[in-house]
Amino acid sequence: MQIVDEENNMGGLSHIIKIKFTRRGFTKDESWKNGTWFHKDLALHFFRTLDARFAYRCDQFLKQVIVQSQLLHIERTGTKTLFHRLGDTIRDKWIPNQKSDNAIKFAYSTLMTLANMKVLRMSAKKYCRENNLEVTKDMVSVRDVLPKDILERIKKTEEDINGFIEYGGVYNYEELKR
Repeated sequence: MQIVDEENNMGGLSHIIKIKFTRRGFTKDESWKNGTWFHKDLALHFFRTLDARFAYRCDQFLKQVIVQSQLLHIERTGTKTLFHRLGDTIRDKWIPNQKSDNAIKFAYSTLMTLANMKVLRMSAKKYCRENNLEVTKDMVSVRDVLPKDILERIKKTEEDINGFIEYGGVYNYEELKR
């Protein structure tokens, strides 16, 4: 309880735990007032102590979560490799051929949004919101939470965009969009 208190800056345990003992024969209306109460962050720890099989299954689930997050990181790293190549193409070929300051200033975000729009049919942020994918402040990109199949489609679209710019000489946004 002290660790939960310290980690959550709660300022003391008196409001976290309430123990009330009751006598036999209390009424139904009063039953909700009786019993032991503790902070929600202690529940899983408490339940793990009650059943060894439950504790084991929690451990297995946690291992699976760790492995899956490592796989997602590896997949995301694969899309970053292409992004660097496309980034170089944008810097070396797209930007020098742009006429407006806005087209130069927003070149990277415009072309990444184009890839997202082609695959997702909406912005990546809107897609995450509509599909209940949690995007946190420590993420570099919303692509960190996208499923593998969508990342693959975005990667393919970025390859196409890179090819049109680098080898096709397409420097007009509307033409590239078509």
